[in-house]
Amino acid sequence: MTRTARFATFRSMPQRRNKHLLHELIGLPWWVSLVVAVIVFAAVRWLLPAFAGSNTILRQLGVALHGYAWWFAVPFLATAALAAASSFHRRRLLDDQVGLETLRALSWQDFERLVGEAYRRQGYVVEEVGGSEPDGGIDLLLHRQSRKTVVQCKRWKSAQVGVSLIREFYGVTVAEGAERGIFVTTGTYTADALAFARGKPLELVDGEALTKLVQGLQSTDLKQEIVSPAVPACPKCGGEMVQRLAKRGANAGKTFWGCRRYPQCQGLRGAA
Repeated sequence: MTRTARFATFRSMPQRRNKHLLHELIGLPWWVSLVVAVIVFAAVRWLLPAFAGSNTILRQLGVALHGYAWWFAVPFLATAALAAASSFHRRRLLDDQVGLETLRALSWQDFERLVGEAYRRQGYVVEEVGGSEPDGGIDLLLHRQSRKTVVQCKRWKSAQVGVSLIREFYGVTVAEGAERGIFVTTGTYTADALAFARGKPLELVDGEALTKLVQGLQSTDLKQEIVSPAVPACPKCGGEMVQRLAKRGANAGKTFWGCRRYPQCQGLRGAA
């Protein structure tokens, strides 16, 4: 791709819209909103009257708002509660995954949240850029030690990611001034896509690699359940199986492996 063509591509990309402050705070740890609420309350209750000095308008404003300081803090307290609930949802979202099929079954919104949580657990500060608004080819921004990484997420059940998407993503990475770019998919990559990314500050994470990453970041007990060699994976959903005893039919009295998620999933394996 020529320089002119790349420039035209950048110009044609949808621009990310600035989000409202409260929306930004929901994506941060809940205590950040709590700190902001305290600061806003203190500013209205005490700082405004203290700095009014001889300014009649500010002094009158401080007196008028003195008894309403909590009302200015309430939106940020509500945001703190929403941020806590959102954080809980993200943690459960990652810990509840049992295989590639459950990752592919996620909505695209939850898939982005899960990927963000995976990198958050690796020590990154995660900014969620994607959503219903145009994101300019970026779903997540990762920050750590003054370094920026851009992430694009594609929840595809079987499709391969071709070289054209990776070429465009590389252009976005360069235009954003990021140290590197990470492309995450539940599918796979074509040989041309892998060849293009080689030698560039790009990391291509396919479905198999993402599954291993998620399992490696889950709680110790859950991780042991998933990877235990004594327990086979469900052939339908990839989840954990348990031993059951057949109570009727030709195999009555024999044990078999059945999916733990039965009856939602009816995956079976032969006698244990």
